[in-house]
Amino acid sequence: MKIAIATENNCVSGHFGGCKYFTFVEIDETTPTKKVISKTLVEAPPHETGSFPNFIKSQGADIIIVGGMGLRAQQMLTAFNIKVYAGISGTIDDTIQQYIVGTLQSGESFCNHHHGEGHHHHGDGHHHGEGHHHHNCHNK
Repeated sequence: MKIAIATENNCVSGHFGGCKYFTFVEIDETTPTKKVISKTLVEAPPHETGSFPNFIKSQGADIIIVGGMGLRAQQMLTAFNIKVYAGISGTIDDTIQQYIVGTLQSGESFCNHHHGEGHHHHGDGHHHGEGHHHHNCHNK
């Protein structure tokens, strides 16, 4: 299983289209307790329409984890049979651990208009990582 995580400052990026890096994690799911085989930080390609979903597909990822993502990107990834976990925040390592133990839950994408659970939209679209849960990701 290969997971792509939109990454910003060692945390899950709040915006898929605006992230500068992706962390690709290979997980061995053949053992009773899943374990990480490899974790690689890769620079994102130049952002153009469709470039990120195609990049994720070209890297062989089965899953993408992100804070927020636009509808078109979600539709493209779904068409590529890549599962989208949106509305995720926290550090990369915490997120990987949550996936391994089975507690990672996809929620509302921060980029949608239904925020719920106290997620704050800041208007200019560049501060998605602030104010979410108790992680200090935006300070790192």
